[in-house]
Amino acid sequence: MSDEFLISEERLDIIAQTFEISRQSVVDLFNDFCAIEYQIKDQRLAHISRVLETYFKVQTGNPEFSIEYVPYEVHTPRRRGSMSIYRKWFKKFTIYYDNTRPEREIRVNISHELGHLYLFARYCSSGGSDETKSKYAKTTEPLSSIFGLFVVSNKNHFYENLSSTEHKHDNWESILNDFRNLCN
Repeated sequence: MSDEFLISEERLDIIAQTFEISRQSVVDLFNDFCAIEYQIKDQRLAHISRVLETYFKVQTGNPEFSIEYVPYEVHTPRRRGSMSIYRKWFKKFTIYYDNTRPEREIRVNISHELGHLYLFARYCSSGGSDETKSKYAKTTEPLSSIFGLFVVSNKNHFYENLSSTEHKHDNWESILNDFRNLCN
């Protein structure tokens, strides 16, 4: 892994000089950012989560619906990597996952659980027919896995193509320049 985009002590100095602000202010803000940075990783496929929350709100007429991600408190060898529960009375969908698994496996498991949410919203929540609900019940596991496959494939494709798009910066200096230009 490259250190190209890491914020070092030297870069903190450069930032302070570039924006003509005290180094201590930059350090304080950086420390504040570091205190919340770990939560970025814990957002777990935030792009699809946000889309599904909006979709579910519309499909069910539940404007307060949310998705939460909760690591298992007890890790057992026989338990799958994740499970989910829809609690209508709490207005949320909870995905429990094993945070001791490799990151790639966590993404696969969570994507599968999001598939359950999508399928429930699509086929069961808005007065679907008994025939539709029955078909869903018989195929929920493979369809949830297929949905998860679509999610992970889409995200990997996005990251893979970043090098050929204008979404990412080539180096740290180009990021600094873009933000400096905002102040001019």
